[in-house]
Amino acid sequence: MSIYHLTVKMHSRAKNKKLHALRALAYRTGSRIVDPVTQHIYDSTSKSREVIHNATITPGFGPVWKDNPQDLWQYVHQSEKRKDAAIFREFECALPKEIADGASPEAWVRLIENFIRDQLTPHGVLVTYAIHNKPGNPHVHMMCTTRHWTADGFGPKNRALDTFKVLYGWRKSWADHCNAALQRAGRSERVTHKSFAELGLQREATAHVGPAHVEQTNPQYAQKREEVIARNKKVQERNHRRRLERQRRAHVHLRAGVCGVQMVRHIGSWEGFAPEDQGAQPARTYPLALRSAAFEDAALVNQSEANARRQLLLAWPDAETAFNVLARWRETLGRSWSWSIFLGQYQRIRKSQENPLAELLAKELMWVVSRAPQRLPDCLDAADPPHVIRTAFSVKEWVGKNKPRLLGELEALIAQAQSRLPEFRQRATPSATEVRAPANKVPSATFREELVSFPELSHLGGSEADIVAACQRLATAIDRPFTPEILRKRLQRMTQGKELPETITNESLIESLLIKDLVFAAKRRPHRLADALRAVPPLQRAFFEELVRDALIGTVRGPNHAQAARALSAFQQLELQARWAVEQVLTPQQLADFEYRRSCCQRLGSTYTWQTFQADINRLAGSPQGWQRAWWDELVDQFTPTELESISAECPAWYERSHELWSEMRNTASQVIQQPGDRGRAEDFQRATGVIRADDGLHPRMNTGLGVPT
Repeated sequence: MSIYHLTVKMHSRAKNKKLHALRALAYRTGSRIVDPVTQHIYDSTSKSREVIHNATITPGFGPVWKDNPQDLWQYVHQSEKRKDAAIFREFECALPKEIADGASPEAWVRLIENFIRDQLTPHGVLVTYAIHNKPGNPHVHMMCTTRHWTADGFGPKNRALDTFKVLYGWRKSWADHCNAALQRAGRSERVTHKSFAELGLQREATAHVGPAHVEQTNPQYAQKREEVIARNKKVQERNHRRRLERQRRAHVHLRAGVCGVQMVRHIGSWEGFAPEDQGAQPARTYPLALRSAAFEDAALVNQSEANARRQLLLAWPDAETAFNVLARWRETLGRSWSWSIFLGQYQRIRKSQENPLAELLAKELMWVVSRAPQRLPDCLDAADPPHVIRTAFSVKEWVGKNKPRLLGELEALIAQAQSRLPEFRQRATPSATEVRAPANKVPSATFREELVSFPELSHLGGSEADIVAACQRLATAIDRPFTPEILRKRLQRMTQGKELPETITNESLIESLLIKDLVFAAKRRPHRLADALRAVPPLQRAFFEELVRDALIGTVRGPNHAQAARALSAFQQLELQARWAVEQVLTPQQLADFEYRRSCCQRLGSTYTWQTFQADINRLAGSPQGWQRAWWDELVDQFTPTELESISAECPAWYERSHELWSEMRNTASQVIQQPGDRGRAEDFQRATGVIRADDGLHPRMNTGLGVPT
C-alpha cells in the first residue's frame, strides 16, 4: 500500500570532507562520470538497473550549460569555495507504487515534476532527479541547488528555504501531490504528512531500521541496528496494549447501540398494550435475548473511576480542580484522561511537593517536548497562560539538558503565553474582591442592585459575588456574555414563570441560573459542552451531567452522539444511548413504566437506570405473560410482604390486581413462616393468591440496578 516518506538533507563539506557534487550525481543517476579537473572517474553503473529515469528541471533563461547535468553540478562544486560550504539540498521521497511501475513510470514522472515546478522552481532552484525502482521501495532522489538562479547564473544563497515552516510546507505539498496522483489513477488510497499526535492517535511511531546487508561489514552499524529493532519491539508492544484498551472502551460505549438494535428486532413490531386489561404484550414465541456483559463491564469501569476519584479526594482536597485543568490539557492534545489515569500519575509524583498540579503539568509538558514537539503551540490552548508560563519555566532546565534544540521553541511558547496574559486577566473570572472593586468593568454594585430589586432575593445581599463568579465562569466557557442586564432579564423570566426554587439560597439560585446556560449549550453549542461541564461547581458535576444528558435527548440523532461522548462521563453516555434506543421503539404508555419502576426501586433503596430498563426488555422479551408484567411478577417473588406494602402505591395502574394482592398479603403476613427447604414467602404468596407460575429453571432474577454507579 502507499506510504508517505519525505526527508530533506543538506549536504555540506562540514559534514563530509570528501563530498563532491559529481560523485553524488553519478551515484543517484547510476552513471559513469569523469571529473574534468582531476580526471577522477566516478563509476556507479552498478546501480543503473534500479535507476529507471532521470532528468534535470531548469528554467528557460540563463547560460546554456545549466541544461547539462554534469556541467551544472561541476559548476556548482567549483563555485562553492568555503571548506564548510553547503553544496546541494537533497529530497528523498517514497513513490506510490499503485500509480506506475518500472515499465511505465510516466505517472511518477508527472508527480515529481509537478511537485518541483510547484515548490522549487518558483524559488530559483535547479533540480536533477532520479527515480530508483527498488523492489517494494520505489523512491526518488532530487538534487537541488542552494543558490538563487538568475539570468546571469547563480546568485546569493537562498536562505529563505532554510526554515522549518518551509519544510512543513514541502511535506504537506508532497502529500497533496501524491493524493492527486492517486486520484487521477482511480485509486482510493491516500497518504498524509501528519504525525500520529497531529492526527489525535495514541500511537508511537517506530524508527527506521535500515538495510541488513550493511551490518556485515560495519559492526557499529550492526549494534545500532539491533538497538533500534529492540526499541521498535517495545513500541509495538505499547501500541498493542493501547489498541486493546481502545477496543475495550469502544465496546463499552457502543454496546448500548447494539442492544438497541436487538430490542428493535424483538419488540419493534409490537404496538400498544395487548391485552388491554393487563397491559402486557401478547404471548408470542420470541427468542430470548442473551444478556450481554457490556452493562456489567460499564458498571465495573465506572466503579473503578469512582474508587479512584474517592482516593484522590481523600489524599488531595483540590483533586477535582486539578482533574479539570489536566482534562483540558490532555483533551486539547488528543490524549485520553480519566480518574484512574489521574490516580496512577498522582501516585508516581513526589508527595513532598507543595503543588502537585504544577509537577503533573510539568510532566505533561515534558511528554509534549519528547513525543510531539510540533504540538508545543497547542499548549497555549490547553491551559491558561499563567499555568503555561509556570510550567514552561519549571521544565526549561530539563529541556536545555535533554532537548537543547527545542529550547528556542520553549522560549517562544513562554513569550506567546506572556503576551496573552493581559487578555486573560481581563476576561478571567473575578474573585470576590475584584467583583466589589469599583474599577471593575461591570461594578458589583450593579449586580447587587439587580438582585435586591427582586423582593424574593433581598435576603441574599452580600453574597452576590459568588453568584456572579459562578455565572461568569460558565458564560466564559460557552462564549456567552453575562451582564447585569442579562441577569435581570433571567430573574424576571424565572420570577414570572415561577421557576425559582422553593427555598431560595445562594446555592439553589446559582443552580437555577446555571441550568439555563447548560441547556443553551447542549442545544446550541454542543462543541462547548466539555468546557461548560468543567466550569460548574465540582460537587454538582454529576447533577449537571444528568441535566445535559436529558437536554441532549431532544437533539440527538443517533445512539453514538459525538458531542455527548466528549462532554459526558462514560456512564452518562451509556445512559444517553440506552434512553435513545428505548424511545425509538416504545409507545408513550410503555415508556411510562420506566418511572414506575424507578420509583419502586428508589423506595426499596436501589437504583433503576435506562441501561437496566433496556436490558430487562431484552431479557424478558420472550416471557409468555409479556415483558412488562414479567418484571412486576419478579418483584413479587423477590421481596417480602412488608417491602411490597411500602411500594404498593408506586405500581402502575394497569397492574390493578397488585393492590388487592399486596393488601391481602399484608393481612396474612404474620401467618407466613419460613420453613427449611421450601421456597419461603414467594411460594406462600403465590399459593395464597392463586398466582402459580411454572419454573423451568431459566427464570432470571430481577435486575434492580444494584451496584450500578449513579
